[in-house]
Amino acid sequence: MGDWDVGVLNMQTAEDDALGVPSENFGVARVRRRIFNETSYAGGIVTSRVGADGSYNVAYGLDGVVRLVGDEYLTIKGAQTVDRALVENGGFDPGASTLGLVRWERRRSEGLYYQGTVTRAGAEYRPDMGFITRRDFTKLGGRVAYGWFLSGVSSLRKVTPEASGTVALRNADGTVQSAEVEHEWNAEFDAGRTLEAEGRLRIEDLRDPLSFPENTSVPAGRYRFASAGLRHDPPEGQLLRVRGRTSLGTFFDGWRWRAEASPTWNPSRHLELGGTYRANLVRFPDRDQRFVAHVARTRVRVALNKRISTNAFLQYNSAADLATADVRFRYNFGQGNDLWIVYNEGFNLDRDRRAPPLPRTDARSVLLKLNYTFKM
Repeated sequence: MGDWDVGVLNMQTAEDDALGVPSENFGVARVRRRIFNETSYAGGIVTSRVGADGSYNVAYGLDGVVRLVGDEYLTIKGAQTVDRALVENGGFDPGASTLGLVRWERRRSEGLYYQGTVTRAGAEYRPDMGFITRRDFTKLGGRVAYGWFLSGVSSLRKVTPEASGTVALRNADGTVQSAEVEHEWNAEFDAGRTLEAEGRLRIEDLRDPLSFPENTSVPAGRYRFASAGLRHDPPEGQLLRVRGRTSLGTFFDGWRWRAEASPTWNPSRHLELGGTYRANLVRFPDRDQRFVAHVARTRVRVALNKRISTNAFLQYNSAADLATADVRFRYNFGQGNDLWIVYNEGFNLDRDRRAPPLPRTDARSVLLKLNYTFKM
């Protein structure tokens, strides 16, 4: 709509008596507008989650990205949540229910570029339409890299060394909750192939035990551990290509090995077949504990023509004892105008892992979505 981007989404869910979940309405409204220049914008968002039992959670926020000069960008975001449970209990604190982010970065792929970010979230910031991995924290992050484009050096096109680090602090006492330092080298080749090597050092301060699958856990305490990894991305133009990555290192007071392979095959321009297999092997020798987690995915993409296409995803997760299916049909009836029919369902593979037994279906949804671009 001119310089404005507007998006609205509303979804109603049915009541689930077995799980004690009421019927709920989910709503999202997003607006954004270009300001100053073509790469700067300001916007706002409102989300709501309202239950038939009277519960509600509302989140609202403002954000902006401004290109100041050259490749220098400033990003500012602020959000606040209002939850009925906190309001009725007299615990709503506007300051504790907010999140703020400030980021300064240089956006480029050649020469020196960098990024610095400060994020702070209060103890009562609860976005029920999304999720956060921490509460009541302040996080500092930085990244610096240098990109070299090479000529006449075999098939090597670009080399990029990069260093980054983050630290998350508890707002209550300023102590370190977690920290990470990483160094990586990225090599790009003329054909589009990419190789990456990385080394990582982490610190985790656990105030409560951390649980993993198969009755495996890590006691509370302060841990320092490190790992190294390799990654390979093949050229996108190959009909048959395989992405792969692996890493090995210490993990809390044990060790972990991870490996992943993702083959993709395009037998024709109308069909793409793909999959991913990921394995995590974790051992804690001092406690004689171990677990292996497997994740397997398959993906099928079919495009009859430019207007009609279907994507199907299937996933198995051994750690969660869960299988999921996602099927999406898309009909494009004009530029920027799409009709989507989306089916999602999750299946509990081990129903007896809890009492009472879990239902066969973990969750199911059928979504009809219309994307329409207004021209004004």
